[in-house]
Amino acid sequence: MLLNYWIYDKLTDTLGTENNSVIDVAFGSLQYIWNYPMGNEKNTNPYKKCKDNFNILTKADWEKRKELYAYYIDYSTIKPMIKFYKSKFKDFYKYIEGKQKLFKYFRDICYPDSTECPDYYIKCKDYNAESVLHTLSCHIHMISTKKCLATQAHSEQGLVCGPRPYCSDLSRHGAASSVLEMTHENSDIGTS
Repeated sequence: MLLNYWIYDKLTDTLGTENNSVIDVAFGSLQYIWNYPMGNEKNTNPYKKCKDNFNILTKADWEKRKELYAYYIDYSTIKPMIKFYKSKFKDFYKYIEGKQKLFKYFRDICYPDSTECPDYYIKCKDYNAESVLHTLSCHIHMISTKKCLATQAHSEQGLVCGPRPYCSDLSRHGAASSVLEMTHENSDIGTS
């Protein structure tokens, strides 16, 4: 199915998006070649590995459908990779998080008995970004990092989140520096 989307995407890049009828004619020609190779309609293989589904491109939102299907394919690879490639978990997390608007779009058009809903949407529902983000091992870290950045942005003091884990607010855990000032001169530690 991704091949169908890829072909259509390349045709729109080459022919432009303004004239859909030209794209449809070109795509129809490719469809004919795909279904009837070598000009002999009797020699078509009913067991071909790469199934065509050219009806998916009749929708105006084909790019969103392509993105959803690609995410559906990618997710099963990405989820286990988060555990093994900890240096990339932020990228994976942001990729999944970036699909929230896409799922909202399809949730709005995929009501019961809708003819607008792609066939694979039901399978994708298990990978909805809102549902899976909290299950990822890096979720707590990402949430605390976001809170840290939000706190930093709203801070009048302009404090920087440093090496403190998850940008902890240490001010509520101990005495303020004005209350307890230890210097070399007033410490009760004797030095000889």
